[in-house]
Amino acid sequence: PGMTNKAVGQPGMTVRLTIRDLKPTHLHRPVEIRGWTERVEGRRIVASAEMHVDGVQTAVAEGLFITIDPRLAAAYFGRTTGGDHPAPNPICWTG
Repeated sequence: PGMTNKAVGQPGMTVRLTIRDLKPTHLHRPVEIRGWTERVEGRRIVASAEMHVDGVQTAVAEGLFITIDPRLAAAYFGRTTGGDHPAPNPICWTG
């Protein structure tokens, strides 16, 4: 979920992160992670993610994040890719 926030230009600090393992995640296999923003309430961001291996969902996550001053965000996270307008959801990483 945290990388989703950065990708849409709203990096923040993690307040809470809950991960549920649903099935074993096999080693040495390509992993696909899909993340999206559930909602933004002022400085609070709720984001979710799913992890898939070989097309099987193996884990889900939900996090609560608080946005921080953009100058601090740049120092902590580097340059963000978004701005005031969120990127299309979901955002997907494969690796």
